[in-house]
Amino acid sequence: MADRHLNLFYSYNLSEDAELIEDNLTRAFIQTLRILSRKNRQNFLRKLLKNLTEYDYANAEFALQGNIEPNILETCPNKYLVTIATNPPKEEKKKAKAINVKGGSLPDAWIYKEQSYCFLIECKRGGSPVIEEQIIKHAKNYFGFNDNELKEKRLDLTWGEVVWVIEKFVSDFPQERIYSANEQERYVLEHFRDFLDSYGYRIFKGFDFEKIPECPDWQLYNNTHDFTGIEFENIPDVPDWQLYNAPAFAGIDFKNIPTIPTPLEFSLGIKEER
Repeated sequence: MADRHLNLFYSYNLSEDAELIEDNLTRAFIQTLRILSRKNRQNFLRKLLKNLTEYDYANAEFALQGNIEPNILETCPNKYLVTIATNPPKEEKKKAKAINVKGGSLPDAWIYKEQSYCFLIECKRGGSPVIEEQIIKHAKNYFGFNDNELKEKRLDLTWGEVVWVIEKFVSDFPQERIYSANEQERYVLEHFRDFLDSYGYRIFKGFDFEKIPECPDWQLYNNTHDFTGIEFENIPDVPDWQLYNAPAFAGIDFKNIPTIPTPLEFSLGIKEER
């Protein structure tokens, strides 16, 4: 696809098939948060992370995949695991147990502040579901969570919720904008919204009827004759003649039907008297 975002959200060394992958979607999310001012980074994350509003997100730091120092994880007293997907996982899917899950894992991103909080981010896109075994591996390998701790420290979000938060800054409808963004922030947020749209994440909010033009006075044609109905007295009578005169059908004379020759007679041209 054409890169309208000028390498802001994905690298040029990728093939066309690799452009709309979850790594690029995660990168776009993190890059947008990094570029926001401290005030609006605080507004954005407090709005997105719902009940976790007590933390200082203005001074948040970010990392992608495994690029985070282990000591940061050790010194953060408040650890959370966040999933972002098309749809939140259903409760019946959260059945895997930590004791049955082994092996390594690689999260998509991190949002943290040293000695305060750390959010492990796992992203999915399109129809890809959140894989519960992968989430448990993350929780066990990086945070040492057991099943109960994971349940208490987990937040499942959707990309639709991310779009709604963006709308609070740059909505086309002024009444929906609750945060003030400067020119640079609006530019980045609008590009991120457009990038999310290319993945299929968009919000339909109806039509702005105030922008629908009024119906013009003119029509395609002007019918100057008023329709007053059909005058049945002027309809001509049905003629007596027909296209052809069909003779009466008197049945089939089976005696006059010729016999069918055998294949041998037909091939030799023999006509035998019967």
